[in-house]
Amino acid sequence: MGGKGTKKHVHKIIEEKTKNRFNDLDFGIVKDNRTKRWEKNVDWQRYKMVIEGLLCSNSPHGIWEITEQGKEYLRKFSHNQ
Repeated sequence: MGGKGTKKHVHKIIEEKTKNRFNDLDFGIVKDNRTKRWEKNVDWQRYKMVIEGLLCSNSPHGIWEITEQGKEYLRKFSHNQ
């Protein structure tokens, strides 16, 4: 995705790659009556990555963008695989 993408696109990719791991609870709708539980969990993880400096905090609304620190983390992580 070139280091950034829309929330909708990120959610779509995550669902495609991990849907076989989800259970009925993951696909359940949370209190806002429109968001699946797994999507809400992904959004919280994004928030945590922003706090850790891995994703940009000042990207336009709805855009998720990796920081240089995040790219470095990925480089290190991919070498350990």
